[in-house]
Amino acid sequence: MQSPCILEVNGQFFLVTEIDDIATLRIRISSLLASTLIGLGFPVCGE
Repeated sequence: MQSPCILEVNGQFFLVTEIDDIATLRIRISSLLASTLIGLGFPVCGE
């Protein structure tokens, strides 16, 4: 199972996580929440 990460697509931010290597869950979040989570140490997807 992959740890959650923050994904940016066309200026929109998503919290992304895999569930038991079967499904990928993408939850849309605000840019303020994304900035906060990144500041707290959440990784950015693909980095």
